[in-house]
Amino acid sequence: MESRKIVLLGPPGSGKSTVAEGVSSKFSLEDLYMGQVLREQVAKETIIGNIVKEYMLKGELVPEDFIFGLAYLLLSSKDNFLIDGFPRTLKQAEYIDGKGVTFNAVLFLDVSEEEVVRRLSNRRVCPSCKAQYHLLFLPSKEGENCEKCQTKLERRADDDPETIKTRFREYHSKTAPLIELFMRKGLLYKIDASLPPKGVLDETVAALNKVFSIQESPKVEAEKEE
Repeated sequence: MESRKIVLLGPPGSGKSTVAEGVSSKFSLEDLYMGQVLREQVAKETIIGNIVKEYMLKGELVPEDFIFGLAYLLLSSKDNFLIDGFPRTLKQAEYIDGKGVTFNAVLFLDVSEEEVVRRLSNRRVCPSCKAQYHLLFLPSKEGENCEKCQTKLERRADDDPETIKTRFREYHSKTAPLIELFMRKGLLYKIDASLPPKGVLDETVAALNKVFSIQESPKVEAEKEE
């Protein structure tokens, strides 16, 4: 089987975690998230992790060049993965391309600002036990209180509608050139992320089935001729 290297793009609230879990399971891909990779390096106290930890303790951002290096080491050593969180910008994409790391497809979860606001602004969390709810999709049976400990539920500060709109617009301003690049390369597959979770996953799986069948069929035919 040829390598399967997939990039997952989408704004906050587009349902990336659900898609990543479903697609990784369906196609036996390693589910990678750059933020989690960094945290794991810190927890394992690796050389890379210790360097990252120093910046974190000082409250400083990890230099982008360092992230580039870590991403290259990670992606160049794996053959089958779905990655979320890299590349995020055109500069990052051009760097990794210059290093010879290629992708089979880029999935872009396309969803409107209005839908993202609707999804994220209705999330609620219990400040005591950290249980999570959603007013539309997973409401508490106790109304405004937590089912587990009866504490009054709260909305996270970054789930304020105006904050969500700002994050959404910042995301698109940074990723628009990136999306155009992958579109020119013929790698971009837009997924209608306004659909219910199952619909989004079904559309994503259909897109990847098409990608893999096209990319692997020439090899199959060659093997038959031999």
